Amino acid sequence: MASVNDGIIEGMNNLIKCIKRIAFGYRRFDHFISRIFLIKGMIKG
Repeated sequence: MASVNDGIIEGMNNLIKCIKRIAFGYRRFDHFISRIFLIKGMIKG
């Protein structure tokens, strides 16, 4: 039986926490979300 691995989710959670520390003081939440997508490569800069 295969074990369940949540490494992908944990990695994403860690990435978001790191961005939160770096981007402290963003005035708009959508800028924060855009930063996450940009770093993950989901959108082009």
